[in-house]
Amino acid sequence: MAENSRKFIIANLGHAGVGKSPSIKKVYYILAARYPHNLMISGDDIKGTITINGILVGIESQGDPGCRMPVSMDEFVAMGCNIIYTACRTRSTTLNKVFELHRLHGYEVIYAPNPRTYYKKVISDASYEKMNDVYAEGLANIIEDIAMGRI
Repeated sequence: MAENSRKFIIANLGHAGVGKSPSIKKVYYILAARYPHNLMISGDDIKGTITINGILVGIESQGDPGCRMPVSMDEFVAMGCNIIYTACRTRSTTLNKVFELHRLHGYEVIYAPNPRTYYKKVISDASYEKMNDVYAEGLANIIEDIAMGRI
């Protein structure tokens, strides 16, 4: 089991409709295929944990104002998650929760918006889906690297 005292919250930051939830779900399922996992809530959005190298990772795909994200963050902190990956809007309660985890619990913040955010009106839906796939694979690798102590 790895000893990792650093804590990270990775925020998939973006406006509505830019692929935050679908790409977060993809990250969860990529990592769940490789490591022990516990899917707590599934459906249109997911909430779960994954254990990588003894490091607990919490993943929440809801990030809209008024959603369960703030409660999930508190639960992940209480569970001892060293890494939390969540959807987050660019302002309002979900972004405030990310700041709170940094301020009160010492989480280092990594903003990781899906690049499709920047191409919303320029590319096709098929290209959006491909961007979600590429983004998810990259984020899964980053989470693995953090859990393995390579970052």
